[in-house]
Amino acid sequence: ATRVPWEKSETALFGPVDFYGFDPSMDSWPVNKTDLDAVLASGPALTPGTVANFETNLRGFHTIEYLLWGEDSQKPASALTSREKEYLVATTTDLKNTTGSLLAAWATGYNGQQPYALEVVNAGQGSTSFLTERSAIEQMVQGMIGICDEVANGKIADPFDLKNPNIVESQFSFNSIADFANNIRGGREAFVTSVSLLIAERNAALNARVIAQFDTAIAAISAIPEPFRNAILDPANNGVITNAQTKIRELTATLQGEVLPTILS
Repeated sequence: ATRVPWEKSETALFGPVDFYGFDPSMDSWPVNKTDLDAVLASGPALTPGTVANFETNLRGFHTIEYLLWGEDSQKPASALTSREKEYLVATTTDLKNTTGSLLAAWATGYNGQQPYALEVVNAGQGSTSFLTERSAIEQMVQGMIGICDEVANGKIADPFDLKNPNIVESQFSFNSIADFANNIRGGREAFVTSVSLLIAERNAALNARVIAQFDTAIAAISAIPEPFRNAILDPANNGVITNAQTKIRELTATLQGEVLPTILS
């Protein structure tokens, strides 16, 4: 449940999440099982403070995922050791602290800076990040393009092309397909709430086509059998996986080749 709003928000991996380095400390993957097991086998106490100083692939969502689900999504709660519980509490608290800082950076101010939301709201009217309203909208669309590219050509392509389940995102909880789909849902929501009205005024047909392409891409991703880590190893799934990539790439091409020029014209 916690992954849903985060995966949707990855269409906006700019601003505080980028320049404060929040994203890597929250969501680095793949995690290194050998190093995670080494932490569990070590002696020092695990606190939020000590975890905050760990390498990013020993913190965040996917460390929590490994501790909760184990390697095959079948780990019962009774199997958690006292050391795993200690690590789980520490790294979950660390994640909560980081997400709290991210929220503050956007909403109330962080590190002596005003809320970043004001940079967006005041685009073209005193914003130091966005000198024009158009530049803020362009950044939003670039965020959509970026997450579409990452899903099609990174999150799906890397493990699929290499047939390597160990580099699948959310592989322990069998939540990969939901993550991929929510990345694109987040792009759709961002488009509808921040860009669609402008595009519709200039090209109603393009606006309708983009929304339809978002929906088609989400449906194509959702058609891939879960768990994704197993689906990539079965040649019978090659067509449905490739189709999902194709639909996301078609959406990306439209955003890049038609939506951006419409905004910038």
